[in-house]
Amino acid sequence: MFELASIDLTRTDTPAASARGTAPWWNVRRTLVTAIAAFLILSIWYAKTKKPWLDEGLNASAAYSLVAHGQFAIPQLEESGMTITARIPEIQHYCYIYGPDYMFAAAAWMKVFGYGLMQIRMFSIMWALLAMAAWFRIIERLTRDRVAAALGVVLLAVNYQFIVEAANGRFDMMCASLGSLALAAYLSFREQNLKKALFLGALAAAAAFFTHPMGLLYGAALLWIVIYLDLRRLRPAHAIWFAAPWALFITGVLAWMSPHREIANAQFSAATHARWSALANPVVSLLTDATQRYLFFFWPTAAGGAARLKVLILVLHVFLIGIALLSREVRNAVAFRALGTCLLIVYCGVALLDSMKWPYYMVHTFLFASAIVAITAARLRTTPLMPLVGAAVAGLLLIQIGGMAAKIHEDSYGRQFAPTIAYIRAHTSPSDYVEGELALNFGLGYRDSGFHMDNRMGYYTGVKPSLIVTGEFADLEYFRDHEPQVYAFIRHRLDDEYRLAAQFGDYRIYSPR
Repeated sequence: MFELASIDLTRTDTPAASARGTAPWWNVRRTLVTAIAAFLILSIWYAKTKKPWLDEGLNASAAYSLVAHGQFAIPQLEESGMTITARIPEIQHYCYIYGPDYMFAAAAWMKVFGYGLMQIRMFSIMWALLAMAAWFRIIERLTRDRVAAALGVVLLAVNYQFIVEAANGRFDMMCASLGSLALAAYLSFREQNLKKALFLGALAAAAAFFTHPMGLLYGAALLWIVIYLDLRRLRPAHAIWFAAPWALFITGVLAWMSPHREIANAQFSAATHARWSALANPVVSLLTDATQRYLFFFWPTAAGGAARLKVLILVLHVFLIGIALLSREVRNAVAFRALGTCLLIVYCGVALLDSMKWPYYMVHTFLFASAIVAITAARLRTTPLMPLVGAAVAGLLLIQIGGMAAKIHEDSYGRQFAPTIAYIRAHTSPSDYVEGELALNFGLGYRDSGFHMDNRMGYYTGVKPSLIVTGEFADLEYFRDHEPQVYAFIRHRLDDEYRLAAQFGDYRIYSPR
């Protein structure tokens, strides 16, 4: 067991450890430049070739509405349009289902760079670069080893899940980056000014939380690091410096919501009611998250053999973390104890806060896992285990680069999305009512006033669209299992009232008979 105390990170554990930090800065800098270049090539290339999807359309639409109309809203989403709830009240006029930090920041980005798919994805890529800088700082401050810090950046730069989320126009990367900056800020200032470190760390953690609730996990991780490293230095007055940023954000958010408090509460409840069911049975959720989230994503049952090779990404991470646990050299290190506990906090938090088992939130886990792998490889690089660890790290890098190359080669944008948009434009006028996923907006544009999203296909609205476009989020199985009357209506509409006119990959276009 270890004692919770004030830990001096300026002292190295052993003479060998001291030597680890002496790598010439120009070597580290060259490594970092190469890693950043590789990340930008992979993430931007993937962003250009991946078709847009539902959440990107929803997020961008809400932010664009502020720029164009002065109010967060999703005017093209019917109140009954989303699968997760039968109705989101007033969503066409107000939007409170997303964190305000993300929507304000994305709106500001659009104001400067314009609206479009690459613009919103570049916003996420920018946050990913900040996350990489934060993790260099986190690892360097905990280990005093620039080689370990640089390796951590390399592992993030080609991390499969990190790149996928960086090229994703959602709030996950902004949340992860702000959370990472919280840890980096605290570790950077704790030795010189503990009050400043607590305030800046809490400020970034609170910003992460009001970007997305997963930001709460970084607040918990920050609290653990504060206790682990500086328990003996803490005084009651320090709690004020930690709590003040949270109070500022809470006050600001409540003021933002106050003009439409009832609408905001109703929307938030409608959008999140299915997310918290894991809290009712936390033990089961914690035990099943590894299979239902991680293994389900990295070992897709519907995919072929080549696609299943990405399970090696998960296996090698677990293998290298296992070596860390078995090696006294690593498991007794301050950095491992600090970040290993953070990894456990984040894994449990993701499992409990998201009962839907979406893969997007794995990025938070992999940030800490990549750091631990980097620390493990760096600490063992002068030991007999180095050939084994080095081979595992090299394999991890190559498999992830290969996996991203395969995703880029799919070119779902060019092969699926672009021809779908071309077909819609060729067979409708801007005033025609077209029903489809909101991601189609990136191709149709907001001038197409007749475009709407309604996953229930007119069950509540009574509208009969000129075209119905279904994609990978049609969610027919959900309606079959949870809303049988809606499912029967949809089946009648697609099978009897409409015909399949065209198909481009996941997109199926139906026109009236």
